[in-house]
Amino acid sequence: MKIFQGMLAAGLLASTLYPCQTQAQTPKPAAPSHLVASSAPCWADWAEPHPLLAHRARPDAGSCKDRPVAGRGSSTYLATGLVPSKTYKVSVRADGSPYSSGFSARAYAATSSDGLSGTRISPLFFGQNAWLPDRIGGEEKFGDLEKLLCGASYNAPGDPCVPSEVSQSGVKLMRYGGKTVDKYYVPDDEGAADDDKSSAQYLTMVDNMRANGIEPLLEVPYWGGAYTEGDVAALVRYINITHDRCVRYWTIANEPNKEYDEGVYNLDAAGIARYFKRYVTAMRNVDPTIIIVGRDLSEYDDDIMSDLLTGTTGTGAPTASNICGKYLGADGKMHYYLDVVAFHTYPFPDEDPPGSGNFITQTRQQVIDQPVNGFQAKLDALKVLVDQCNTSTDPDRTGTSALKMAVTEINVEFLNPADLSLSGVSAQSFLAGQYWADVMNVGMQNGLEFMAFWSVKEGGPPQLGYIAAGDDHTRLPTYYHYEMLAENFRGVYKPATLNGSTTNVKAFGAKDLDQIVVMLLNQNEATDLTYTVRLNNDSVTGNSALKVNINAGVNVEYSSGVTLAAQQTQMLVFDEDGVFQWQYVYGLSNATTGPTLTGEIPRP
Repeated sequence: MKIFQGMLAAGLLASTLYPCQTQAQTPKPAAPSHLVASSAPCWADWAEPHPLLAHRARPDAGSCKDRPVAGRGSSTYLATGLVPSKTYKVSVRADGSPYSSGFSARAYAATSSDGLSGTRISPLFFGQNAWLPDRIGGEEKFGDLEKLLCGASYNAPGDPCVPSEVSQSGVKLMRYGGKTVDKYYVPDDEGAADDDKSSAQYLTMVDNMRANGIEPLLEVPYWGGAYTEGDVAALVRYINITHDRCVRYWTIANEPNKEYDEGVYNLDAAGIARYFKRYVTAMRNVDPTIIIVGRDLSEYDDDIMSDLLTGTTGTGAPTASNICGKYLGADGKMHYYLDVVAFHTYPFPDEDPPGSGNFITQTRQQVIDQPVNGFQAKLDALKVLVDQCNTSTDPDRTGTSALKMAVTEINVEFLNPADLSLSGVSAQSFLAGQYWADVMNVGMQNGLEFMAFWSVKEGGPPQLGYIAAGDDHTRLPTYYHYEMLAENFRGVYKPATLNGSTTNVKAFGAKDLDQIVVMLLNQNEATDLTYTVRLNNDSVTGNSALKVNINAGVNVEYSSGVTLAAQQTQMLVFDEDGVFQWQYVYGLSNATTGPTLTGEIPRP
């Protein structure tokens, strides 16, 4: 897959990047010097969201990631696949045995803009949750997440990880978290067996994610105070310092506003902020470059979010509950407490009355309407608070310092109805796959940093995974809709305008320098539609029942020879000039086998 990105070139005026083998008594070599970085546009192979230069590069104050880059005697290195319009901090070192040098002083370079206009689709947008693993702390869970990440032959940490079903779906970011990860954490100092120590389990999870090209998001535990600042600081140290994995994204605890059966949590904003600020400070004292995601509320709660992001006293000063601002870190620098604000959402089923245990199964129309109504309303409310947060600090939070939005758990429901059929409304239905596509449509339109769905695969009820429970690893409609979008949507988001037969029909698109993509969702139960797509805002000609405009700035109109059938999803892929490339067709008839693919040019 080709994508236009910036390119960094680092020059070392040193005799060698990788020194020769030395005797144990040889002094540690000096750090390389005279590092220079520059940028230039180029066509580059997309490797992963943030491929980093040399052995240590920090994009926008993000954390480091080690990457071997050049052989002995090299003096330059070109890093491709970087994010457009970003400033990268670059540092290199000479590696050898038995000693490596220290890191050089930093050089700085900004990547070029790619010239695309519109809301950019985050490179990490397509997220998932790492559930269900085989073991969490000392608790056997008997899940097979590890095999879905690393292949059927993977049996234990240290086995080769061969990217499998999760990688094939296009996941870019994966959260390791949830109630069980929060509750059953086993610190290293408890004297537990090595297999039960959570730090080693986290490390294995990170390595397996990285083997799949997936960015980790790690949740540290709190569980109502059962785990301390020292415990979470030790975990960051173990992952990022001792083992030098340089994980950038971290979050603290799971759903602190929710009261679990054990009487844990049910906290208001003040209770959340008290532990959150302490834990952030402890974690950043170990690694000041980490990115903090939070507060992972069980649902969007405007009262709690308002207090956390905009709470002020009568004099206008931030309250103790406000986590929008800065603090002075142990490194002598000012840091924001929160970098990405996130929440969870499972809109169905309704409980009537609340707390009664009387759950009412969602209707088909409720599922169809929820993304552009209920989910959008939550993002609208959060965006107001985020904007207030970003303009309440001194100076304003702008650019890479601006507070961003994300969703760290989402699915159509948290509890299955009795009917789990493909034609039903449960998380295993075809409609659920279209729901996933539509909430991603809304998420991209609103510029979310990532959306992490729950989950890969469940071990028992409720069935919420995009791979069905059981040993046959059946991929569900949620998997295939996710895969179509993650494989093809990049660059900038392009909304659609629909005319004609538009009831229960959705459309949206994306444009990159080398392609234009359009997805169509027909959620009607019995109405087939002819359609025409135009790639600019001019009037659509012809007599098609459905007329779709995607303003990609290309004067091309396309009428497919394939009708958009009832309960069907189609995706059209064009090159940058609007020349048709290929088409996905996916409906109830091929719900468990995946989309059919047709086109004039074979899929790359």
